[in-house]
Amino acid sequence: MTDTQTQLPQKKSPRWMKILLVISLSLNLLIIGAIGSRAYFGPAGFKVAGKHGRLASPNAMRHAGTHLMWKLPREKRLEIHQLVRNHKAAMKPQLLALANARANFARTLKTDYKPEELSAALAKVGAAEDVIHSKSTELIKIFIDKLTPQERKKYAAILLSPKRGRWFNRQ
Repeated sequence: MTDTQTQLPQKKSPRWMKILLVISLSLNLLIIGAIGSRAYFGPAGFKVAGKHGRLASPNAMRHAGTHLMWKLPREKRLEIHQLVRNHKAAMKPQLLALANARANFARTLKTDYKPEELSAALAKVGAAEDVIHSKSTELIKIFIDKLTPQERKKYAAILLSPKRGRWFNRQ
């Protein structure tokens, strides 16, 4: 007695399915690579070579203050948060002026190119940004004045050796 097995013809996957599988795999690898590089290298931005290159970031002092805030006692943190809220409320007119200057600059870009109008609009944006910068510097001064000498030393240490990446060290 002979056993004859009947072999069924093998079905091939459609070509579109293989292409879709390759595209899906490449997108997954791209996403994993982007997340991995962000975790390893930290956020991109104002990086300058040198020992204190991270201090070139426009928000370096604010980030150092945020790191320090996590190390302060709750009562002190709430007191400083209230100061920041009050200062931000006082800055609203200047922030609105900056927003209006930027909007006017954008409207100028939409019109026919006239270098003198563009320069004037950009100068107004720069002046409004300078006002905001001076107000922010006042806030930093107020923040520093509220700290004890030990807390100022902690702030200086954080500023000189900022944490890598964007996650806070809550020790």
